Amino acid sequence: MVIMPTVEKYVVETNDGAVILETTDLDEAKAMIVGTNNILQYIFKEIEPDATIH
Repeated sequence: MVIMPTVEKYVVETNDGAVILETTDLDEAKAMIVGTNNILQYIFKEIEPDATIH
């Protein structure tokens, strides 16, 4: 069985951890990291431990 995670949002942070953008648009997030030291973090939907997976 393979569980495919669902992305809830993307967070762009500076290298010291300051959040500069939270978005659901991947292209917008990518644009904020081009040519910078910013970090793109994917935030995934949490799967409930007892959830039935189909």
